[in-house]
This record gives sequence, C-alpha cells and structure tokens, in this order.
Amino acid sequence: MKGFVLDPLAEEDLTEAANYYESQVSGLGEDFLDEVFTLIDRLVSFPESGSRKTKIVRVARVRRFPTMSSIRLTRIWIGFSFWQ
Repeated sequence: MKGFVLDPLAEEDLTEAANYYESQVSGLGEDFLDEVFTLIDRLVSFPESGSRKTKIVRVARVRRFPTMSSIRLTRIWIGFSFWQ
C-alpha cells in the first residue's frame, strides 16, 4: 500500500466513532475501523474511485456505515467525518 497521513483530528474522530459503535454492539467498533482502513487502502491505491467533491478532494462513504461517516482524500491526506 502507498502511504497516507491521517490527520490528528481525523484520528480523534475515528476513535470517537469506533467507541460509539462499540458501545452499541460488542465488536462493532473494530468492524468499523476495519471497514475504514480497507476504504482508505482503496482510496490511496485508486484515488479516482472516490466521488469528486472539489478539484483536489475525493469523498467516499464507509459502506456498512453509510449515514454516519465519510472519508475525504486530498492527495495523500486523509480526513474523516463522523456524526451521530
């Protein structure tokens, strides 16, 4: 896999999201993180696979958690948004 940088704020949001899912169902937080990092791997390898938001930003949703999270790829910077 090519490298990426996970923004510290995105990392905090991922932790918050994983903790939320884990509080709902045991093991769901880990499943969530697995899905997120699988998606990040895909976006880093194939950046065009995300939806174009701006000229340099691509967005992709975490499929199993579509209403709760999205990932923004700006070159090799990864940002994460989570809302409840």
